Amino acid sequence: MKKKLSLQKRLAWTMSALTSAAIIIFAIALSMAAEEREEDLIDEVVNTALDGIIAQPTSQHFLLPKHLQLFHAPLGQVPAQLPPELLQFPIGNAEWYQGGLEFHVGVREKNGERWYVLYNTETHERRLDNLRLWLLITALGVITLAWIVGRYLANSLLSQLARLTHSVQNNTPVEQYAAMDEEVAILAQRIAQARDAQVALLARERQFTAHLSHEIRTPLTRIRTSAELLLDSSPAPQHGRIAKIVHSVDEIEGKLRGLLLLARGVAQKQSTPLYLAAALNAAEQRLPDTKRELDWRNQVASDVIIETDPELLALLLDNLLSNAWRYTEQGSVTATYTDGELTLSDTGCGIAADALPHIFEPFRRASDIAEGHGLGLAIVAAICDRMGWRYHVESEVGQGSHISIRFVADV
Repeated sequence: MKKKLSLQKRLAWTMSALTSAAIIIFAIALSMAAEEREEDLIDEVVNTALDGIIAQPTSQHFLLPKHLQLFHAPLGQVPAQLPPELLQFPIGNAEWYQGGLEFHVGVREKNGERWYVLYNTETHERRLDNLRLWLLITALGVITLAWIVGRYLANSLLSQLARLTHSVQNNTPVEQYAAMDEEVAILAQRIAQARDAQVALLARERQFTAHLSHEIRTPLTRIRTSAELLLDSSPAPQHGRIAKIVHSVDEIEGKLRGLLLLARGVAQKQSTPLYLAAALNAAEQRLPDTKRELDWRNQVASDVIIETDPELLALLLDNLLSNAWRYTEQGSVTATYTDGELTLSDTGCGIAADALPHIFEPFRRASDIAEGHGLGLAIVAAICDRMGWRYHVESEVGQGSHISIRFVADV
C-alpha cells in the first residue's frame, strides 16, 4: 500500500499547486495579451504607412524602414518582384507566411493603382519569444518560492499538531495547553484525558488479573498437592484416576496462563538460545496421557537454534501440538523447519475455507469434532505478534492442516 503524504506536505503541496495554477494562468493571459497587442500595433503601422504612401505623388521615391516592403503597379498589371501568392489577396489587411517568417500584408487601391505593403514581424516575434522566456523563468521562480513559503507556512500552522503527534507516538507527556491554539489545546487535553483513563484501566485490569490468578492458583495447587499425596498412598487401581486429576489441574493452569496472556499482553522475560527440535519433543511429552496414538514425526534438525524466551516458546509449541492432536483422529503430526520457518502438519479433519480467517481469534473453534475452548491458536497469534513472528495456516477439509511460524529472530 502506498504511503500517504503527511498533512504538512499535503498542505504545502496544495498551497504550491494553487499558486502555480494562478501563476500559469496569469502568464498565459499576459502572453496572449502581449501577442494581441503586437498584432494590433503591426496593423496600425501597416495602415499608417499605406495611408502616407498613397497620399504622396506616385513618382516620388519612398524611403521605408528595412522591415517594410512596398509594391505597386497600375490596375491590371503585376508589380515587379511581388510574390505571386499576394495577387489573390483582397483589399484590407492579412497575414502571410513564407520560409517560416510571418508577414502582415496591407492591400489598397487608389487613383488607378494597387498598393501592397509587407511588414516583416521577425523583430516582434523575437520580442514575444523573449517575453515568453521571461514569463517562464519568472513562473518557475515564483512556483519554487511558493513551495518554500508553503512548506514554511504549513510547518508554522501545523507545528503544534506535529508536536502533539510526536507525543502520542512516543507516549511522552503533552506540553502545556496554554501555549497552544484553542483547537489544538482541546485535542491535546482530550488525548491526555484518554491516555490517563487508559492507564488507570490497564492498572485495574492488571490488579484484577493478578488477584484472580492468585485466587485460582492457590486452590489448584492444593488440589494438585493433595492428589500427588493421594497417589503415593492409594491402591494401584486408583492411580489412573488420580493421574487424571493431576493432569486436569495442569490443564486448567495452562488455560489460566493463556487467559492471563491474552488479558495482560505478552511480555518477553528473557532471551535464551534454545534447540527447537528438543523443545518440540518436550512439548510432545507434555501432552496428556490420554492423547491419541498418532505418529509423531519431528523432522527438525537437532542443531536448529531459536533465541527467545523459553516460557513463551514452550507455551507456543504446547498450543500448536495440542491443537494438532485434538483435531487429528488418526495418522501423523509432522514438524519441519526450512529457512527460518517452522511448519506443523497434521492429517486431521482440516478447516473450512470460511473459517480460516477467524481461527486465530479468541474463543473461535474451527470444528466441533473435538473438545476445546478456542484459545490455543489465539495464544499462538498473541505470542507471534509480540515477538514479531509471522504465522499463517493452510488447510483443506479432510486433508489436514499446515500451520507455519516464521521466526524473525532465528540464528
